[in-house]
Amino acid sequence: MSPHPNKDQLYIADQDGRNVTHISSDSTHNYYPSWLPDGETIIYGMKSGLWKMNIKKTAEKKPLIPGTGYAEYALDGKKIAFKKGNWPSAEIWLCDSDGSNPVQLTDAQKMKGLFIGG
Repeated sequence: MSPHPNKDQLYIADQDGRNVTHISSDSTHNYYPSWLPDGETIIYGMKSGLWKMNIKKTAEKKPLIPGTGYAEYALDGKKIAFKKGNWPSAEIWLCDSDGSNPVQLTDAQKMKGLFIGG
């Protein structure tokens, strides 16, 4: 059973499903993990934003990008694509893997005008 009932938590396991280890250590929801290609680092969403954690040093997790929880590493691990904001004005952003140099890629208001006629 989860250490925090009714809260989404993060676990890792061997490919065969054995050796399940609980890696999230807080009592809030943890969601949408994305692995860095090094196989040891993940980013994941939590109430306050996007966090980064080395799975071998889970006590050293740190906040990465506030205000978002939906993100994905690029295949080479050098960039992170993330959603910022809420529907209907959510935007897609891109930043370096350390959270620096954020660039907005979409314009939700412009797209809304194309589809709704505004």
